[in-house]
Amino acid sequence: MKTYKIMYLALVCLIVGCSKSENGSETLKETGSKADYTLLVNSIGLLKAQPLNATSETLTINPGESPFEEMVMPRPTFKQGTVLTMYQETTACGGEIIKYDFNGHSSNKFEVFSDLGSCDLTAKAVLHSDTGYFIAYSVDEGSTTDHFVRVLDASGTLVTDVSLSKDPVELAVTNNRLFILNFDEEVTGEHGLTVMDLASNGLINEMNLGFDVRKIFVNKDAKLVISYDTLHTIMDPVTFGETYINYQSGLEPKFADSSTEQFDANGKLYYERPPTGESEHANVPAIYDFASNTAFLYIYENFLTEDQIDFEFEIDDTTMVGFDEKNGYMLIGYRKAGSTTKGGLLRVKPVPEPAFIDNVNVDGIPYDIYVK
Repeated sequence: MKTYKIMYLALVCLIVGCSKSENGSETLKETGSKADYTLLVNSIGLLKAQPLNATSETLTINPGESPFEEMVMPRPTFKQGTVLTMYQETTACGGEIIKYDFNGHSSNKFEVFSDLGSCDLTAKAVLHSDTGYFIAYSVDEGSTTDHFVRVLDASGTLVTDVSLSKDPVELAVTNNRLFILNFDEEVTGEHGLTVMDLASNGLINEMNLGFDVRKIFVNKDAKLVISYDTLHTIMDPVTFGETYINYQSGLEPKFADSSTEQFDANGKLYYERPPTGESEHANVPAIYDFASNTAFLYIYENFLTEDQIDFEFEIDDTTMVGFDEKNGYMLIGYRKAGSTTKGGLLRVKPVPEPAFIDNVNVDGIPYDIYVK
């Protein structure tokens, strides 16, 4: 195993508002464990699974086939832990929801929207919870567009369609409440938040979020994160109390730009980030620590040689970032330069003792990764 010390760039943000979350000393799990990776890759518009074998010392291609069935790239999707829920358009007038658990390689699939008979329907966001599924959608009625969130139970049976007054963008669920990020394109051009009580499927709160909301998601403390370019807000899902974290110019963590996110056991977020001048690559691996409000950027030029970047690994752009909790490694998926069909996976030990570990080449462009 070749090990290199990494130089990284730390970006520290400013807290404005309520108290900072408490977090004790962080200890990585004991390393050296065997892990099974399922790397999802985009292969010319198809989502495929590539199994990988991993220990703390080695990373190799598993020649066996994954139970995950390849499909046309789904849109939209939702990831929580080892579970991925996807919406797949199957006809001009309908589609299906697919929930896949990579821990036990079990899946659930069912049709949605066949009852509506509408071919002018657009699925905007999908999400699963412990009790069921939610899919936000819009229907073009010609002169108007109607917006809804469809609530289904665990079997995929329709529970209800809840009418929304504004265009839904994203969904998040916590504290038995569904949070719907919306956009008022017709009147104000601002974003807002609609809150639904899941016990009654009734809308219980509407709030204005202003302009340029980029993303909402739930952190490891079960609180709602509302992300903008220049700050993010931590919202208590019970009281709706807010803590504002403002960014200094040039020190923005930019996790809203990431296509995928993964949290480790300590609540750190692993993602890809535009480097804004620190690197020649369009995106670099990054970690955001919500406890200290610090972003750590792993610039390729700081821990790989020019020959490794350009010739050995042929790194063009970071396409996904994950985490192997068993061995304490950051997992970095990348596209190879000059190719739309080849990629690779780097393993890196993150702070406090950062080091480059190893690499494996794969067919397809890494899209996401699941560790068992």
